[in-house]
Amino acid sequence: MYLVNLESLDFQDKEMIKAMVNKHYTFTGSRIALKLMTGWAQESVHFVKVMPRDYKAALLKKKSRLLKQA
Repeated sequence: MYLVNLESLDFQDKEMIKAMVNKHYTFTGSRIALKLMTGWAQESVHFVKVMPRDYKAALLKKKSRLLKQA
């Protein structure tokens, strides 16, 4: 049994990673980061989210409780 799922990134995930790569480039001048940034549309499709199953279940449970309270 696997403990994690590999998931596609949503818009927020991609924006967060893009900001992190940009910050990394700013601080380090990394050529790899620059390549990622200049070809972001093509490069971002190669990223995946590694989501632990138990953590995702806890997040969904929390979200469900919050929706019931609203």
